[in-house]
Amino acid sequence: MSGPLRGDAVPLDGILVTDDLGAGARICCELMQVTLAKIAHLRYAEREGAIPELGEIALNTDPAPFKRDRFYLRRKWTDYPGLFAFRSRTVAHLAYFSRLSTFLHKVLYLFREPFYDYNENSRSGPD
Repeated sequence: MSGPLRGDAVPLDGILVTDDLGAGARICCELMQVTLAKIAHLRYAEREGAIPELGEIALNTDPAPFKRDRFYLRRKWTDYPGLFAFRSRTVAHLAYFSRLSTFLHKVLYLFREPFYDYNENSRSGPD
């Protein structure tokens, strides 16, 4: 739902192993029923010839039994600050490197649980 850091795990009851990242991306999109062309970096990779057509990929089993309901992304309003920071150097600098960053994160965490336990990384040794 609200991925990729949070959301509901969807068991596909299989494992995908590939020696071709483009083929793996194509198969993953097929399994998740996500249109490859809607993902900017995959659209670019396909345009550059790095992602083969489905019929060109050698499979050892039919992927159809591994498909589940279509995957979807449902963002919460608290996801948008991170999305804006990801898409803008200025916003990223403001959110992570400016003097306002600590304050901005504290305000955000009034409404959303932090993704990480920042104190865990600052420990000096094992408990």
